[in-house]
Amino acid sequence: MSEEKQGGAGLFKKMSNIMGKLERIPKNGFNKHFQYAFVEDSDVLDAVRKAMSEAGLCLFVSMVELKQEGKKTVGHFRFTFADGETGETMTVPWSGEAIDTQDKGIAKTATSAVKYFLLKTFLISTGDEPDSDSDGPVPVPARAPAQKPPELESAGATGETPPESPGTPTDKQASPWHTRADLIGQARREIPYYSHPAHIIATLKILETEKQVITWESNDEACLKLLRSYAKARADEKAAEA
Repeated sequence: MSEEKQGGAGLFKKMSNIMGKLERIPKNGFNKHFQYAFVEDSDVLDAVRKAMSEAGLCLFVSMVELKQEGKKTVGHFRFTFADGETGETMTVPWSGEAIDTQDKGIAKTATSAVKYFLLKTFLISTGDEPDSDSDGPVPVPARAPAQKPPELESAGATGETPPESPGTPTDKQASPWHTRADLIGQARREIPYYSHPAHIIATLKILETEKQVITWESNDEACLKLLRSYAKARADEKAAEA
């Protein structure tokens, strides 16, 4: 049996080419309970698998060690890249962890380890905000900023609840903001603060239910103006805390 070649220019060049081909992967997943967007592991696997196959590279994953303490599972892995043409290989150690209250701790740990190993190895961006934790949620507005923008003050956000108007959704009636595709698309293109459609929808719901300054039937121009003001207020608030 011939000895495996550890690394080499051929393997590294193929990995470099893959890095150049892979583009940013959007956060298509959304955790409704904790209100944050995340990258689906299937999106990462689909993108990387195709690029590696075209380059003639394989990836083998081995679990070396597993520790479970209560709800937390920590796994240590070895990821081995293999060049199908030259036989060169490269093995990299990696760890992953997950919290699970049932019986899926091992599966979640392996899924997390593979996803983040591929993201970091091939330097794939996901739209995380500066200084954010890659394993944590993308900030989604949860409450109003301390200082309200003038637009919100003048629109009646003074703590008083205005009477309901016909067609205005109540707390018991979900607001169909997801149907406003043109508005969401324009906000995502024009306002860098919003990194995911779910982020925009969450803010619109706050402006609707907490601020009571718009409804889901408001025109795009009014909604975009308030979205910009909200984003600026949050950015100013973050800068003041720095």
